[in-house]
Formats: sequence, C-alpha cells, structure tokens
Amino acid sequence: MKLIKEGVVLHKSHNMHISLLLILVVSFHTESAGFQVGEVSLIEGIKSRTKVSLSDFSTSIKYIKLETTEGCLLRGGRGYMVATDSCYIILDEKLYCFDKTGKFLNTISARGKGPGEFVEVSGFEYCKQTDRVYIFDRTGKLLIFSLNGEFVSEHRIPIGFHTSILNKNQLVAYFPTRFSQLSHGNRLIINSFDGNTIQSFLKVDRNIFTDIRNLTIHNSGLYKYQDSITIWEGLKDTAYRLNSYNRPIPKYIFHYGRLKAPDFIDIPQTSPNYRKEINKYLRLLRIRESIRTLFLEVSNQGEYSRLVYEKHNNRCISLFPSNIIENDIDDGPDFWPQGSLYNGNLYQILDLTIIEENKKNRRVNNGSTIFQDIQKGSSLDDNPIIMIVKPKL
Repeated sequence: MKLIKEGVVLHKSHNMHISLLLILVVSFHTESAGFQVGEVSLIEGIKSRTKVSLSDFSTSIKYIKLETTEGCLLRGGRGYMVATDSCYIILDEKLYCFDKTGKFLNTISARGKGPGEFVEVSGFEYCKQTDRVYIFDRTGKLLIFSLNGEFVSEHRIPIGFHTSILNKNQLVAYFPTRFSQLSHGNRLIINSFDGNTIQSFLKVDRNIFTDIRNLTIHNSGLYKYQDSITIWEGLKDTAYRLNSYNRPIPKYIFHYGRLKAPDFIDIPQTSPNYRKEINKYLRLLRIRESIRTLFLEVSNQGEYSRLVYEKHNNRCISLFPSNIIENDIDDGPDFWPQGSLYNGNLYQILDLTIIEENKKNRRVNNGSTIFQDIQKGSSLDDNPIIMIVKPKL
C-alpha cells in the first residue's frame, strides 16, 4: 500500500520498518542512558604509584577457617570459590561445600567420564534463580547439581574459551579467534541448555562490538560480577557488558598510550617468539570488580603490575611499594581480591603455608588478634582461611 503526502510516495511497510527502528534506538538509548562508560588509563595508572590501604575501599573484614578432615581436605584448588546464601563452594578435585562458619557440608561431582562426572572443569557457577550449581567441563558437558550434591541433569553444549550462566534457561559462551571450532571463532553465542543457539554476535560487527578487530586469544576473558557479565580482550581497548537485551555494549575503555598493541598483531601462542613479541606491549591480564573499584592485573613490557581504578573519581593507580593492598583495618594479612561474590563482597583464600612464608618476609602483619585467634591450633597442612572483605557503597 502506498501513501502520498506533499508529493512524496511512501510505502507503508517501509514506514513500519522505520518506526520499529526508531523504537529500538530509543529503547537502547534509554537502557544505556544511565550507564556511564569508564575511561581507564592503564598507562597513567602504572606511572601513578601510590600506597593503597584496605580502608580506602572497604568497611570490614571477616575470616572463616575451613574445617579440615580427610573427607574435605583441599589438595590443590584453593583459588576459585563461589558463594550462596548458605554456603561457600570451592573447586579442587571435587567441589567442596562449607557453611558460612567453615563447617564441611558435602561434595559435588568428581573427576571421571561417567554421568555427572567431569574431566576438566573450565568453570562453575551458582544460579540463585534456580538454586543450582552449574559445572562447565572442557569436553563440552554442562553438569547441573543441587547444593546437597544431587545430580540433576547433563547437557552437551558448545563450551567457549569462557562460558557463564546468563539466566535460568540460557548460558553465554565466548569464542575468541582461533578457538577450536572455526565456525564459532570470533563470536559471542547465547545458547539454551539443550545446545540450541538463541543469539550469536560476530565481534567484527561494527554495530555490536565497536573497535574490536581480529581477536586473538591473548588473555581474553569473560568475568561475571553479580548479574553483570563483562567481556574483554587483553590487547584491545574496550571491555563490554551484556545489556538487558543481551547485546554487548561498551563498559570500560582502556588507554594503553604508546604501549598499545597494533590492530594487526596475531602471534600464535605456539610460536617460539610469542613471549618476546607479546611482552613489547601493555597487556590486561585479569579484571576483578567491586561496587566502587576495579582491580586490574597487567603485564607492562614483561613486568607484572596491579592497578586499582576508582570508579567514583575516574582515577587509576598502581600499588606501592609492593603489589599488595595493606591491611590497615585490623592489621591482619594484606589483601588482593581473587574474586567477588554474588553479594558484591570480595574474597581471598589464604593458604597457611604462604602466610607463614610471608611472615618471615615481614609481608604479613601479626597485629590482628582476630586472625591470630582463628589460626590457633592450625597446622600448615590444614585447609585455608577465607578472608571476606566488604566494600564501601
């Protein structure tokens, strides 16, 4: 059907398309209007060496001593943890559940090739919507368990370089360039649990992933903070978040200065010159986040550094005199976050052997009576102590 107005011929279907486009644009603008993209100068942060204390961004600390018995002895994991309303879950040869006082509750899954077993865990998550634990196996399995360790179901899914639960029905998989399956390379894919693709974003699409070109696998990552998923690439200048429409939009812009890698860099990690070439540039290795603060680990021409970006005043600084945050709240162990929990708190898993070594080097203060009390009766072979830090609002 044609409409004639002031000598201009318009197609009704064309008008409808324009109207829909305008609605989408307005919706996207409205959703994004209250969100401010952070401008993080990595190069300035490295130059601005400042002493950072725990009281600068935290209000309180809690220590939790994990029970040690033969049935719950952590032998090698001690680094990756998630929390629920009732317990902490730590990855080792199995997933071990401890209550909020540190008492052992039960295990979840185990290594193996049978139903409900994993070969190698690439990650795991707890979903509050479903009250379930999700384990991602590098062989392409998604295992779902209840908190008491009961096996619920198993699914075959495309496991990306990073995979995360998006909601109770969907997951998101991140495939950098050169990832195993060529058809999935350079994509962000949202799947249902039965393996069907719901949405797929090609990262070189200018309208979706602006400024990302020819992604390689250099320290790329997908990091979940509360209900927000951040996608980033270690040599590129933009990190993205998924908005309410599951579309990636810029979250942080990183400034590398003269140490920014050229867009054309594409060095296979198997190359004998890989380390030499990649160390010429400033690389973002890891992101951890709290309400007011971004914790960054970078490689600056081969030298490892830790940076703190304060969101409220747009300031980026590097830790001085060492890569650690001094604990001036209770004079206990110094701090660097290993991750964040669903409630926004940060955590660090304290291995007792490392604590003793740091004491000898005077890198751990013995002034905390609370920490001294919780260490009493512990041996170096005992399970670690969890340090929970509550950030300022």
